[in-house]
Amino acid sequence: MDDLKNIWQQSRQEISTGQSAGEMLGQVKRIARKNTLFHWGNMAILAVVVVGLLLFFRYVAPFQETLSHVGEVLMVGSIVLRILIELISVNRLKNLNVAASAHESLLKTEQFYRFRSRIHGPVTFSIIALYTIGFYMLTPEWSLYFPTWQLWLIDGSYVVIAIILFWQIRKGVVQEMQRYRTLKSIHQDLEEED
Repeated sequence: MDDLKNIWQQSRQEISTGQSAGEMLGQVKRIARKNTLFHWGNMAILAVVVVGLLLFFRYVAPFQETLSHVGEVLMVGSIVLRILIELISVNRLKNLNVAASAHESLLKTEQFYRFRSRIHGPVTFSIIALYTIGFYMLTPEWSLYFPTWQLWLIDGSYVVIAIILFWQIRKGVVQEMQRYRTLKSIHQDLEEED
């Protein structure tokens, strides 16, 4: 909690104290627009991955075993779930009314921040777990077509790719959450001015 307070205080200091309420509202709108673009970007990337997976499962590796089909559903379903969460986030972000009273805006921003924190915590870990389980459910059928060394290479490469993706995703999450902390700080400053 102390770390969170320090980060909020730091982001408050980044906002010059000489800003008018109008300038602060302008900054709030810019940050909200950046976050909205971030969510749309996530959805676009994830949609491309879903299409790629569906094409792969249809034309490159049409699996026959039930276990493999369950794995396909887990992989694609987990990504579709994340796309839906991003759509919900865009809708909630759109409903944040920066023209409302500072107190109301602060409460809505805090609610949204808590929502996104939950998304980046247990929800994201659950989605990654489902995707990973689905991926490894394909291994038994792949073992029918690939020699053991290639199977090890496929399964091992997933771990390497997952680590790289996790690092990239984490970087984006940190930037997103910093923008939300800045939004909250601005709303707090506006509330103090009321």
